[in-house]
Amino acid sequence: MYADIEGTLKLWATATASIASQVTAGSRTNIYLAMPAASPLPALIIQRVGGGLVGTGDLPGDMARISFDCWGTSRPQALALSQALVTALDDLGPAGGWSLPGIRLETAEIALWLWQADTTTDAARYIVDARIWSVSA
Repeated sequence: MYADIEGTLKLWATATASIASQVTAGSRTNIYLAMPAASPLPALIIQRVGGGLVGTGDLPGDMARISFDCWGTSRPQALALSQALVTALDDLGPAGGWSLPGIRLETAEIALWLWQADTTTDAARYIVDARIWSVSA
């Protein structure tokens, strides 16, 4: 059985202090799988944009392409969030990883990191795309 990679990454980002601290407002941590109607900033949006399942058998794998939108009230705030995210993704590495019952995030590779303000609102945003390998247990 394959695990929910987006939901797992949301839990991982929430549990990663360097990321969660960048998007916490009061008692709310703004990490979502889609931007809510209220558009709270700063925020991290996690969305699967590609990749595929690999392997069958006892430990099926997933090589997901994930897009992270790092939103801030300013360009420096969005940059700080994207830097914390990239560092945490790099830390997954071969010796790191992160596990929950049923899934293990094995490693990540940054595929894209760029500044792209929202064209409608001019809100500050960095986009980080990564390939993330996971194994369902």
